[in-house]
Amino acid sequence: MPVDLLTSGISYTAKREWCIVDAWGGGGGGGGNQQTSADGGGGGGGGAFASTVDSGLTVGSAYAYAIGGAGAGGINATPATNGGDTTWRTTVVVAKGGSLGSPGAGTAPGNGGA
Repeated sequence: MPVDLLTSGISYTAKREWCIVDAWGGGGGGGGNQQTSADGGGGGGGGAFASTVDSGLTVGSAYAYAIGGAGAGGINATPATNGGDTTWRTTVVVAKGGSLGSPGAGTAPGNGGA
């Protein structure tokens, strides 16, 4: 079976009436530290995986998708950000992005994201 690997863009034109969609959400950013003497922040959570067979396509029609980006890492007082969701046809497939890691504070390291 032919494979179309989509790593950027927002629209896909169907070449057949069905497809297998495998999607990964973007990973969450790692937490920074709140001050120069603080322990390091927790690591960001990994993005989720989601998959389906989409048999409702029309050859030649365009279908929307979004590629979830990686979350930004935290630094000093600027918090990390969550990873972005990857979607196919808005709700047919949704792979949630990973959550951010919390910052370290004083002598306590931050917690990891989910």
